[in-house]
This record gives sequence, structure tokens and C-alpha cells, in this order.
Amino acid sequence: MSKRQRQIRPDAAEPTATASGDAPNTRMDWMTSVTLLLIAGGALWMIASEGMPIVFDVTSRDFSPVMVVPALFAVLAVYYGVRAGFSTLRLRKYGDSTLTADPLIPGRPFSAVVRTVRDLEPQGPYEICLRCIETVYTGGHGTDGRYRQSVRWEETAHVDAAGVRSSVGIPVRIDVPADVPRTTSLEGGPLTAGIRWVVIAKASLPGLDYKAVFRVVTKTR
Repeated sequence: MSKRQRQIRPDAAEPTATASGDAPNTRMDWMTSVTLLLIAGGALWMIASEGMPIVFDVTSRDFSPVMVVPALFAVLAVYYGVRAGFSTLRLRKYGDSTLTADPLIPGRPFSAVVRTVRDLEPQGPYEICLRCIETVYTGGHGTDGRYRQSVRWEETAHVDAAGVRSSVGIPVRIDVPADVPRTTSLEGGPLTAGIRWVVIAKASLPGLDYKAVFRVVTKTR
């Protein structure tokens, strides 16, 4: 009995499963929040050690502009702490999702499957967004460096939740133009640009909405 041989294109690649970056990003947000709080506390300690009054009331005669420094670090710490808190709650509720996809090839349809740990029951369709993000280094050295992000291209597909078990897979197919940018490494330096592709999966649910972000690899033809 003859066996049929499977034909494989030279540029074909086996689909790879990628976990979302939510867990490491959440850990980084917690670390950032704690670090900023320590900096704010250290700044207050230095101000107090110099004999300056700890006054945040800008209308007070004892207020010093130097108090803006610990206040700013404290506000940033709260921001990252709140963001990390929501991400932690989302991970505990939905778990860490995975994306199974071929490398993105400009000019060809991008097909992928998003899988969740447990089945979801969204109050509407799933929103799967394929986005190209460019990060530009605008100057400075060390902590004075500034980065600017912009969306170079994106497309969102809406997948009807009826009959779809998210634990088995949410399939998506998005047409990608041939002239879109490819992934480049993020390097420090003046006007150095970095391009990355991500898939953002969303769904509206009671309480905390579902959201997961995945990195996508690009490939030339």
C-alpha cells in the first residue's frame, strides 16, 4: 500500500504555542511599584534628615518645592500598583492564556488560535487585535532617555462566541498587507527604532473583562 507524502512548502513553519506576557509584565509592575515607593520613602527621609518640614500643602508657608519629588514617585508607585493589582486579579480569574500561530508573513493571512485555561462565557464576540507597535528612542542617557511608542498598523477581528469553547481554541484569521514593517530588535541609542508585533485578545465578561497580550514573530517570505 502506497503512502501519501505530505507536501511542505519550503517557507512553511510549524505553529508554535506562546504564553501571554501578562504574568511577567505583572511581576515587573509590582517590582516597579515597590521600587518607586522605596525611592519616595528615601526622598522623604533625606528631606527630614536635613531638618526640613514634611509639608505637602502648597498653600502653607512651610511648603518646599522639593516635596514634589517624593510626591511624584508616590503617585507613580500607586499607578503601577493599581495596574499590577488589576492584572493579578485577571490572572487569578482567567489564568495564563496561550497563542498558537505560524510566524507572521507580510502579504499573507495570519492565522492563530487563542486558548484559555477555562471556558469563557463572554457577553459578546471575542475581539482579537493584531497590532504593530514602533518604539523610538528620542534621546538622553541612562534614566534621562525617552521612548515614544506609536501604532504603525493594526486590524481587529471579531469572533462570534456562540459555539466556541475558548479552552479548545478561539480561531482567528487576519489579512496582512505586504508593506507592513517587520519585527526589529529594540536597541538603545539616538533615534533607534524597534518594531514589535502583538496579538491582543479581549472579551467582555461580568466583573473583570478578559484580556491577554501575546508577542508575535514575523518572517520574510
